[in-house]
Amino acid sequence: MRRGATAIYILLRSVIGWAQTNVTSVSDDLFLLTSLSPSFSTSFSVSSHPAGLAQLKEFELGLHAERKFMLAELDHYSICVNVPTKFGGFGFEIHDFGYEEFKQQSAALAFAKSLGKIDLGIKFGYEKNKMNGYKGEKTIRSEFSSTWHLSEKLHTGLNVHLSTNKKEFAAQQSLSISYVCALGYEISESVLIGFSVHLDEDYPANFAPGIFYRFAKQFFASLGIATQPAEIYFAAGWKWKSLRIEVTNAYHLELGFTPGLLLLYQPGKK
Repeated sequence: MRRGATAIYILLRSVIGWAQTNVTSVSDDLFLLTSLSPSFSTSFSVSSHPAGLAQLKEFELGLHAERKFMLAELDHYSICVNVPTKFGGFGFEIHDFGYEEFKQQSAALAFAKSLGKIDLGIKFGYEKNKMNGYKGEKTIRSEFSSTWHLSEKLHTGLNVHLSTNKKEFAAQQSLSISYVCALGYEISESVLIGFSVHLDEDYPANFAPGIFYRFAKQFFASLGIATQPAEIYFAAGWKWKSLRIEVTNAYHLELGFTPGLLLLYQPGKK
C-alpha cells in the first residue's frame, strides 16, 4: 500500500508542478532507437521519433498496454498507426493513462518526409489531464524531428519538443522546451545498438543506452536502461506472419516492475 501511494504521489506531483506532464516509459527510448534505422523502425515512431515514419513503406498498427509499478490505477494504453503515402508517412497516436480519480488522455498527428540522407518529421498533439479537486490541465504539444543517415549503418536523430500548458486550477500558462539527441549503429542485419540523451529544463539529463537483437526471423529481444529515473527495460517477442507479439517489462529501482504487452500488425511483412 505504501509503494502504491508513493507511486501515485510521484506521478501526480509531476502533473501539478511541472510543465512536462506526459507519461513516458523507458520503452520509449528503445522505440526511439529503432526509429533511427530503416531496417528496425515501426509504427511506434509516431510516439518516440516522428521522422522515423518516413522509412515505413507499409501500413502498420501498434497496440501497447502496460501496468506501471503493478498498480491498476496506473494502467497505460497506447495506439499507434502508420499510413505511408506517395507524399510521405502519416502517423496517429492515442494514449490513455490513469483511473477515475486521475486521468490523462492525449492524441497526436504526425507527418514525415524522406529527403535522401535526411528524414524530417513534425507532430502536433493535444493532452488533457483531469484530477479530482481540480478543473484540470490542457496541453498543446508540437514536435520537430530529424534523422540523419550518416551511412548505411550509422544514424543520428534530434527531436525538439514544445509544450504550452493551460493550468486552469492555477490560472496560468507555461511554455516548456526539451530536446532529445540519439545515435544508432547497425552492427549487423540483426543487431542495433545506440543511445539517447534527453535534455529538459525541469529534469536532470537522462542518458539511455539500448540494444535490439533479432536472433531469428521470428524471434527478437531488447534491453535498455535509463539514468533519470534509474530504470531498466527488457523485452522479448515473436513474429508470426503479419502479427508481432512482444512481452515488455521495466524495473524502477524504488517502485518496482511495470509489465506490458505489445502487439504490432504489419500486413505487408509476412
